[in-house]
Amino acid sequence: MNLKIFFIFILTLSVLSFLEGYFSSPSGFITFYAPAITTGNTGELVPFSLAIKPGFGRVFINIQNASFAPDVQQSFLLARRDAEQIMNVNLNNYDLYLVINNNGGSVSGESAGALFASAIVSVFTGKPLNSKTEISAMLASNNSLLPVDGIDEKILAAYAAGKTRFIVSSQQVIPNESELPPEIQIIKVGNVSEAVKAMLS
Repeated sequence: MNLKIFFIFILTLSVLSFLEGYFSSPSGFITFYAPAITTGNTGELVPFSLAIKPGFGRVFINIQNASFAPDVQQSFLLARRDAEQIMNVNLNNYDLYLVINNNGGSVSGESAGALFASAIVSVFTGKPLNSKTEISAMLASNNSLLPVDGIDEKILAAYAAGKTRFIVSSQQVIPNESELPPEIQIIKVGNVSEAVKAMLS
């Protein structure tokens, strides 16, 4: 009888420990805006929402009125990988939910890769994204950042929305950089770790 009670006690402790870990696990939700180019070749900020909950390593992407699902999905998966490396955390025990509300035309999701990584780290760690900073850069397989198209229009869209800093790849060429508003600072970084650090500062 004593042995039976002992096993019940151990089982109870195990269940309580699991529940404590589950409910104390990082979970959260943020909304952020990614610079993009519409089919009319104008810049805009596309709203994204991201939530992270305890789960099984799944990724859920819900895109409304947009035709760039494959780009976003691939970019988000790369961002998840890079965020894991930056935080030294395995996200296999968490589900990621990304929602995009875009009423405009077709835009590429690849250029939001560095922003996705920053958002994942932000939600998981609880450190907020800098509200005055934007970023547009593609993720490469070696954690470096690649340049994107339409950078001038994206920077102007960010400036119009009140941003004062814009992060780009160190390889990025900005054709009309001399004509950009002096109030917005251009920050060039070489890899995703530097980008995330700047986005959270």
